[in-house]
Amino acid sequence: MKGVVLTVREAAAILGIRPKNVYYLLYMGYIEGWKIAQTWRISLISVEAYDQRTIKKSA
Repeated sequence: MKGVVLTVREAAAILGIRPKNVYYLLYMGYIEGWKIAQTWRISLISVEAYDQRTIKKSA
């Protein structure tokens, strides 16, 4: 799945959070994304890495 790119809504569904929280994670640099025109694109690898970091932290 190398190179898979997600929208904000898709990333929110994977993480189980609201889209506005994904925007916050992008703004703070916790997940990697690019703004193309007026749409954010987010790396699946970055989302999965963030998800793994938060699971380890909460356990």
